[in-house]
Amino acid sequence: MKRTTLFLLALLIVAGPATAVIDPFYRDRMENGIRAFEQGNWEVAAHQLRIACFGHLEEPASLVAGLVRLAIVEARRGDEDAFRSIFSRLVDLEERFSAYSSAGIPTTVRQQFEGLASQLVPADLLRASSGFAAVAQQADLARLSTLAPDRRRAELDALLRAEPDRPEWLIELAKLELETRRPQAALDWLDRLPATGAR
Repeated sequence: MKRTTLFLLALLIVAGPATAVIDPFYRDRMENGIRAFEQGNWEVAAHQLRIACFGHLEEPASLVAGLVRLAIVEARRGDEDAFRSIFSRLVDLEERFSAYSSAGIPTTVRQQFEGLASQLVPADLLRASSGFAAVAQQADLARLSTLAPDRRRAELDALLRAEPDRPEWLIELAKLELETRRPQAALDWLDRLPATGAR
C-alpha cells in the first residue's frame, strides 16, 4: 500500500499539472483586453492583449483567443506587418496543438480575423497550413471576384481542371453564367455538383 502511494506521488510529480496555472494578473489583462476589443478601443486592447498573451504562453487555447483579437486590433490600427507576424505565430500554434481550430473564439471574431487574413496574408502561406486552408479559399474567391468575366472564366476553367472535385468552382462558374445572362449554362454547371444528403 505504501509503495503504491509513493509510486503515484512520484508519477504526479513527473507528469506535472494537467493544465498551466495562469497568474490572475494575466487573466485580468486578457479580460480587460477582450472588453476593450469589444468596445473598439484599439489602443487599450492592444496594450492589454500583448501583456495577456505573454502570460498565457503555456495555455495554447487561451493564447490563440488573445492573439486572434490582437491581430485584428493591429490591422485596425493599420499595422499589417504586425498582423502577419501574429498570423505566423497562430500557424505555429495550429500545427503544434491544433489550437486555432479548437479554440473557443466567437464566430464573428473568427470571421473578422479570417477576412483580414484572406486580404493580408499571401494565399500560398494560407494553403500551407491545413487549419487555414478555408481562408485560402476565401482569398481565391475574393481575388476572382475582381476579374473581368472573360479572365474569371479562364481562371475558373483552369482551377476546375486542377481540382475537379471542388464544388466551389462549379458554383462560381454558375454565378458567372448568371452574371453574363446565360441561365441555362448556369443550370448545367449546377447539375454537375455532387449529390448531398441523398438517402
